[in-house]
Amino acid sequence: SETSLNFDYTPTSPWVSDQIYALAFLQNKDTKEVMNSGTKFDLSSDINEPALDNQVRITPNPTSDKFNYSFENMTPQYLTLTNMVGQVILTKDNAAIINNGTLSLQNQPAGIYYLTIKAKEGLAVKKIVKQ
Repeated sequence: SETSLNFDYTPTSPWVSDQIYALAFLQNKDTKEVMNSGTKFDLSSDINEPALDNQVRITPNPTSDKFNYSFENMTPQYLTLTNMVGQVILTKDNAAIINNGTLSLQNQPAGIYYLTIKAKEGLAVKKIVKQ
């Protein structure tokens, strides 16, 4: 079956609206197993913001520690690395973002992480698996 939920929220100080995550889980009601999860990065932006996922490369993926990211034809505004429940692991603003970089998950447990790059041209979200 299919269910659709919508919500509106106006952040108040000290929240920064372009750094808020909405996180949704799909869970089997009998076994309680989480079958899928998803996040929407920039709730203040238009829902039809262009997706730039195909312009970002992550290698190696899966990884056991560090991973490399690269992108082209993007003017990044900020980059954020989060875990599966939306906790921010790392954030960089445009001055600190380079087109080819390496990030470490060395001090993080195995699991799923999301690298989000907000650019003037749109939004890119890449899933990274740490083994």
